[in-house]
Amino acid sequence: MPVSKPSLGVIVRSFKSATTKQVHELGGHADRLWQPNYYERVVRNEQELNRIRQYIISNPENWLLDYENPNREDDEQYRRVWGWLESSGLSAQHAARLRPT
Repeated sequence: MPVSKPSLGVIVRSFKSATTKQVHELGGHADRLWQPNYYERVVRNEQELNRIRQYIISNPENWLLDYENPNREDDEQYRRVWGWLESSGLSAQHAARLRPT
């Protein structure tokens, strides 16, 4: 009988679990080690792929502005540049608020 391939959700959940266990075994602990979810996104062209790559590269320096940061600082420029990507996981109400004017 063929072995089925694990879904992306299973892979992500396994990775989060294994790394969290290792952090705890090494004596580390954090209130929130991982974001509670992830968002799949279909990359439709090279331009979108490059925008996502730039988002990943600049993500650490943008943490104070990130929608997942509970102490987030609002910044219109950040919303204008990254709102299209970040809004994919937000409610319709939040997404509408983030669209550039």
